[in-house]
Amino acid sequence: MGKSIMRYFVKIVVVCLIGYWLWGVFDPFRFAKPGIVSQEPIETETKLASFPFTSYALFPRTFLIEPRMTYDISGRVLHKRQYFTNGFFGDIIPYDFALGWKSMSDLNIIRPYMSFDHHGVHAIGRYYTFKYHWNADTPPEYIAAMGDTSIKSNNHLIPANMEIFLKLWRANTGDIVRLRGYLVDVEWSEQPGWIWKTALTPSGNYFTKWGDNKPDCQTIFVTDVTINEKNLFEQ
Repeated sequence: MGKSIMRYFVKIVVVCLIGYWLWGVFDPFRFAKPGIVSQEPIETETKLASFPFTSYALFPRTFLIEPRMTYDISGRVLHKRQYFTNGFFGDIIPYDFALGWKSMSDLNIIRPYMSFDHHGVHAIGRYYTFKYHWNADTPPEYIAAMGDTSIKSNNHLIPANMEIFLKLWRANTGDIVRLRGYLVDVEWSEQPGWIWKTALTPSGNYFTKWGDNKPDCQTIFVTDVTINEKNLFEQ
């Protein structure tokens, strides 16, 4: 009798765990704090000189970081992608954060109507794009318009140190984060003439390709991370 009860209990636990996992797959914003991020990204000029930087990969490489602007961006994490072995993604850039602010941080809009993803494409070079689509066939017109405005961006993140690396690792989809640091270009000394350029303004295209001179994503050398602090958003 006791063994039967134990088996029944184990089955219930397994079913609950599977249900919890599926809930996360279909509703990544289930634990997200309500609120709206009103602050737009802020960039200012910088006089910081270029500096060498060694990545945190298993087989680290040294790059030259060229700061272009100081950068301060707050937004809701619409999708997070961690890279491990995708070439330079996983080496110098271990994370992509797709961020939204203003209406694109509003759970009343993004949770029922929108889905987000990062998609890798191998064509001429390798690039990664932040994608979104509507869950409903005909979303309300005023909501559909939100998807075409400059209130979201894809961000390639270079952690300045291991503490920042781990903070970025702990951030989840739905969290409201503030990232501070520098928009940077990156050079690789082992391949002269190769340069990875950052976009200087958020773009609605979300394409970035290694070696492309027309980047559409921000590459941020992150020196400070704040997650879910009340001063980041309005209730």
